[in-house]
Amino acid sequence: ISFGSKKEGDALAVSKLPSPCAPAACSIFEMDEYGDCLSGNSFVFLFPILQASLTGPRNVPGCDAALAVLERHCAMLAGDEVDAAVKQLRKDMASTVLELLCHDRS
Repeated sequence: ISFGSKKEGDALAVSKLPSPCAPAACSIFEMDEYGDCLSGNSFVFLFPILQASLTGPRNVPGCDAALAVLERHCAMLAGDEVDAAVKQLRKDMASTVLELLCHDRS
């Protein structure tokens, strides 16, 4: 999957996914099936898929668990499970949720 990602200041720019996007749906399914937090580096590597699936006005079929996966990894931002690699994504994680809230996806 090509996201056209590039650094712009402190935020990672990721394009929204086409609908449907089977590779992204498969990745999100596997992350959700794992049922626990991924390692920090694995989450950082896969975060653009989560971000792209939650961006834009339409649901991407098969990507419904993306928000649950993102929420599960919030534990890695502070406290006992803090991970330095994930902590660097906190602004991007918050921006992704705010972007999701901007759209009525019903």
